Amino acid sequence: MNENTEEFETYTIEVRYDRQTKLPVFQRARLGNMRQDLPDGTPSEIGYDELGRIKYMARRLADEPHCEDGPAIVHVDPETGVHVSELFFLQGNPYPAERGPKHITRHSQTGEIVDEFYGDPPPDSSSPLTGRSPKGGIEPKP
Repeated sequence: MNENTEEFETYTIEVRYDRQTKLPVFQRARLGNMRQDLPDGTPSEIGYDELGRIKYMARRLADEPHCEDGPAIVHVDPETGVHVSELFFLQGNPYPAERGPKHITRHSQTGEIVDEFYGDPPPDSSSPLTGRSPKGGIEPKP
């Protein structure tokens, strides 16, 4: 094994488990002190429901919501696996209108698009995991 640290980036992955059920509650990846997606594409934050099913995923770059080829923040219906809310960010800023919607909501059973949001963020837009809002805050509570 090559121990030359100049060739590697070291990520820290924190996974919290429920003591009773032994199921994951959330997972967070960091590069240094900042939340950041793993090089293999794993989102920097994943939240789970009480049965250990994914209910929330966030992609980040240098601690800011960011994804160039899809939603940066996704809320999932754990029962159906449908992405019920998708939020689009580049370096912490909501997508500009010419790039596409900032927020898409879908029907929890069919996955059909219910609404596309291009306007200003709603007044309460804190994160369900951190309680903080990204720049331009359009992150809804689940």
